[in-house]
Amino acid sequence: VPVAIQLHILCNVYVHNACHRSFPRVLNRIVGELCGLVVIARFASWEVLHQRHHQYSDDVEKDPHPVGPKYWPFFF
Repeated sequence: VPVAIQLHILCNVYVHNACHRSFPRVLNRIVGELCGLVVIARFASWEVLHQRHHQYSDDVEKDPHPVGPKYWPFFF
């Protein structure tokens, strides 16, 4: 069970990284789709939602988790 949990977590991280195009260009889609099978999510649909999530990155008013001067006030 611990190995399965670790694999699931890593696959989520790899899908996220593939969405941000962190792997070589050819591998992003392949890694995203293969790891998406493990986390039961299609890479293409996850990528669309995630790109929409980051549509207003670092915009203090529109970003869902804006970068502010202090972390703890945002956390609470």
